[in-house]
Amino acid sequence: MKPLLTIPIILLLTSCSQCPINQPSQTADTTVITTRVGEVFQITLHSNPTTGYRWRLGEDGAEGMVKLIGSEFVAPDTQRLGAGGLEVWTFRGVKPGKTILPFEYARPWEKGVEPKKTVRYEVGVE
Repeated sequence: MKPLLTIPIILLLTSCSQCPINQPSQTADTTVITTRVGEVFQITLHSNPTTGYRWRLGEDGAEGMVKLIGSEFVAPDTQRLGAGGLEVWTFRGVKPGKTILPFEYARPWEKGVEPKKTVRYEVGVE
């Protein structure tokens, strides 16, 4: 191995050794979450309701594997008008299996318009 390549490889290995454990994994367009029956988990999405956009759970969400407990908007810790915050969605694992939770960032009154953003979570319940 050439000496110049050693330093970047060492930096890569040490940075990965400090990665958080039990964090969702990310593929190209889907985040994977693993949970257990009865366990509560949350999905947090950046949101700015002052623009009219809100996150909604898309079609085919949950399929009986998980139950939506609730969602809430958490405002940012700032006095700046129009600042975005976070939408926190809370679910509970109900039965073993896998499901997809598709979320769409859209304005509720705009019918027939593609969402501004979409994200998908693959949830595995053990």
